[in-house]
Amino acid sequence: MVDNRSLREKLASNPKSLVGNKGYRKYLAMDHGAVSLNEQKIEHEARFNGKWVLITNAVLTAEQAALKYKEL
Repeated sequence: MVDNRSLREKLASNPKSLVGNKGYRKYLAMDHGAVSLNEQKIEHEARFNGKWVLITNAVLTAEQAALKYKEL
C-alpha cells in the first residue's frame, strides 16, 4: 500500500532516495532529471490494497493456481 502523503514528503525532501528504492521507484515518473509521482500507477495499484492477487499464464482455475502457489 502506498501512502501518498509520505511519498510526497519524501519526494520533496530527497527525491534521489526514492529513485534508488525499488519499492517506490515504480510509482515515480522521471522526465529530464525531474522526478514526479505517477498518479495513474498509484491509483491502479490501490485497487489491489488488502487483496491477495496472483497472476499467472498457466491454464489453471483460480483454485488450482492458488493451491499450486501455496505448494511452493
